[in-house]
Amino acid sequence: MASSRPPSARRHSPGHRPDETPAPHPRGDAGRSLATALSWNAIFSGVNGLVLTGAAAPLSRIVDVPTWLLVALGLGLVGFAAAILWVLASPARLRTGGRIIVVADLGWVVGAAVLLIATPDLLTAAGRTALTAVSSVVAVLAVAQVRGLRRSGRKVNGASPITLRVERTIPAPQEAVWSAVSDAGDYARFAAGITSTTVLEGHGEGMVRVCEDDQGGTWSETCTLWEEGRRYRMEVDIASYPPYYRALLHRFAQTWELAPTSAGTHVTLRFDGEVKLGGIGRFTAKLLGNPRRLDGILVAYERELTSPPSGD
Repeated sequence: MASSRPPSARRHSPGHRPDETPAPHPRGDAGRSLATALSWNAIFSGVNGLVLTGAAAPLSRIVDVPTWLLVALGLGLVGFAAAILWVLASPARLRTGGRIIVVADLGWVVGAAVLLIATPDLLTAAGRTALTAVSSVVAVLAVAQVRGLRRSGRKVNGASPITLRVERTIPAPQEAVWSAVSDAGDYARFAAGITSTTVLEGHGEGMVRVCEDDQGGTWSETCTLWEEGRRYRMEVDIASYPPYYRALLHRFAQTWELAPTSAGTHVTLRFDGEVKLGGIGRFTAKLLGNPRRLDGILVAYERELTSPPSGD
């Protein structure tokens, strides 16, 4: 089971509300530009690698290169894309890995230029055009990565902030809605993909619970904000996350907010965090946390709160 040890308490400066996201560091972007450029590099390399590997035979006739060589090149590009993703998954690897990838990209550009100049008849006209086009894109990516390295600053994690949010007005009194959504141990009944949520200790701020998903992964969460009847936040202990989440997320928290309305209670469910893997990470997080899926949580609570009691 994942550790139930709560993450260290955050210190807030005077006048700073605990639910506000800290302002970004003024010196550098923490590697976000670098991560984005690397993610595009991974996509470009991976797609080209798959095309070369899967269509090596027809491409061989077009560019006049042996099929086996195109397959080998394609597999190499797929491996290169995987290496970029490996670098993106860890802040500790981002700066050094980024530099190595830039060198590799520049090596490709220089090698392609030498090949085109020294052996102009080695490829067909279509082959030379394709190699020139690919090398031009690689050069642009290398420049973007160099700019990202320069803009990264001292503290580098490569994570991009992301917010996923859904809202719904539930026709029920605020007290009843609060009682339902603040029951941290009952959350699994309403959230698809979560099989169990167990409160280990505490109530209100400082409360710790352990969650388990339908893949068998477990992690711990700590309540870092509690305003009775109005809002609370559960923040994930990222170190306890299963590897498939930890590779994507650098920080993650869930916040519930309630407000009375003439029609009942307006409920806002917000997920705030920071994702790794650049653009790939942002796309994946939004895909996993699509509004329909998140709204399903609120729909389940509404059904629970508004359904008539079943008869004996």
